[in-house]
Parts: sequence; structure tokens; C-alpha cells
Amino acid sequence: MRIYLTFIATCQSHGQSLTKSMHDSFVNLIGIKHFRPGETPSSLGGNSTFICNAESTNDEKSYHAVHVRFAKDEGGNGYPKSPRGVYFLDNDTQTFIQYSRERVLAIFNIGAHYHNFTHYSEDMHTMLKLLSNLNRPRDLVMFRATSPGHDNCQPRSRSFNWTHGTRITPLSSFSEYKVSTPHKYDWDKFEYYNHYTEKLLHSRNIAGQSPIMHFLDVYNMTVLRQDSHTAPADCLHFYSPGPVDWWNHLMLTYLQNLPYDNSGVEGVDVFFSDHLCT
Repeated sequence: MRIYLTFIATCQSHGQSLTKSMHDSFVNLIGIKHFRPGETPSSLGGNSTFICNAESTNDEKSYHAVHVRFAKDEGGNGYPKSPRGVYFLDNDTQTFIQYSRERVLAIFNIGAHYHNFTHYSEDMHTMLKLLSNLNRPRDLVMFRATSPGHDNCQPRSRSFNWTHGTRITPLSSFSEYKVSTPHKYDWDKFEYYNHYTEKLLHSRNIAGQSPIMHFLDVYNMTVLRQDSHTAPADCLHFYSPGPVDWWNHLMLTYLQNLPYDNSGVEGVDVFFSDHLCT
């Protein structure tokens, strides 16, 4: 069995992508040694392939080839007053998905670069229509919740020596999380975007609309992690290793639990071991 793994991100050409961070974290967890020579992941996106050992039969080893792609689109706005981009799936990404005769695992997100709910809702429906038009009902499609930013994250000094550790502690409960309202980057809208998306996907799944889309809720767990941002320049993205690694652990755990899920959604045989590839 092959799984074609697709990371598809909302990433303006002038901005950083949280899904790019998830892709890079996944690559690090797999280990670069498992990628085929000449097909290693690029910081600019594109395709790569890694190999995992499968169960041996008749004293012969079999292998899984997993093809990975990171792509970005131009939806949303980089900043509140910047021009709105157009959400689309580029031809290479559509070809990558349609090429597979096996199931594709695709992780999508929009949110961090949206400053208007109407735009967000319109592009969510555009994304769902594009995926539906691909006519691949057996694929495993996930939407990763938009993760929170933390105002005034520490440390604020550019000369801080990170090798000594920050001594900054995570929040102990969700109730401690505060974000200014209205926020200059509209971070206060993220929780509502996530709530809207979860309800939208649930209603579509119950109605049997294709593709079924799973909601990977990383928001609450990441709210606690005020301690790992790339401060002082950035209080939205995270250092690696860091909280984003746990998004991938959550995703893999979610996949492993799918065969035992009672929702009626078809499960998946997950070949990742506790150490992903061995």
C-alpha cells in the first residue's frame, strides 16, 4: 500500500506558513536518511519521496514509497489592508493528487492570513469545491485548525542566548490565554474561524458530501505554548523542535485511531511505527 502525503498550505509569497512548519517538522520526524537521493524535501516546496520498510513476507522485505508534496496558494491577505489573493490549487498539486492510484493523505489550512470572515468563508467553500471536483472520495483529507498567536511573547531581545533556554513556562490552562481585541493582525478571529470550519465540515460529512474532511484540532493544545515562538520578530510561528512537532504526533495518533472509530468513516492502515520509519 502506498500513501501519498500532501501538505497544502496557505502561504503568501511574502509571509511564512504554519503548514510549511508542519511539513518541515514531519520531514525531521521521518529523518532525512529515509528520503531518496535527489528527492529530498526542498525549502521552496515541491515533491519528495521517502521509503519505509513494510512487513516481510517469504523472507523478502517489502517497502512503502511515500511521496510528499508541500504547496502554497495565494488566498487571503498578507496584512489587513493588503490586496486579497485568489485561492486555487495549482496544476502541479492537482496532478500530484490525481496521479496516485492509492489513497492520498492531504492536510489543508487557511486562516492565519485572513482578516475578513466573508473572504475566509468564500475560500473555504472554494477549497471544498475544488477537492470535490477531483472526485477522490477515498482520500484522507484533513483540515488543520489555525493555531494561535501570543501577544508580547518572550524573549523580546534580539541578543537573547537561546542555548541557555528561555525559562519561560507554558500556560497552565486555556483560561490564561489572552489576545487583544480587536487585534492588529486579527489573531482574535482565529478561534471563530476554527469553530465555523469544524461545524461546516461536520455538517458536510454527515450529509455524505465528498470528500469527507477530518478536523485536526491543534488550537487548544497550542494555546498553552507561549514559550516557543520565534520572538522577538514573530509571536505567531514557532521554533523547531517545538509545539509543531506535536501537531504531527496528533495527526499520526488520529490516523492510528481511525480503524477503531465508530463514525462510519473508513479507516486507514497506518504503517508508521512509534518512530515513524525504522
